[in-house]
Amino acid sequence: GDGVGTVEIMRQTGKSKTCVWRWQERFATEGFEGLLRDKTRPSRIPPLGPEVAERVVALTLQDPPGETTHWTADMMAAAAS
Repeated sequence: GDGVGTVEIMRQTGKSKTCVWRWQERFATEGFEGLLRDKTRPSRIPPLGPEVAERVVALTLQDPPGETTHWTADMMAAAAS
């Protein structure tokens, strides 16, 4: 808004050129309000289906395998797959 160029914005904020370009594009399309919130992006990892969630819940109600005292993320992933 003050006529400062991309390089100066990068220097002042410590952000990359790509990041600054995204801010500038959002400002141009959505105005100041568009900069007050984070832009949402889809996850790189697709969500698990309801059947996997049901299986994980069912497994958590059981004792973990072997002599372990609690489920670890790795054990749960192996058992639920």
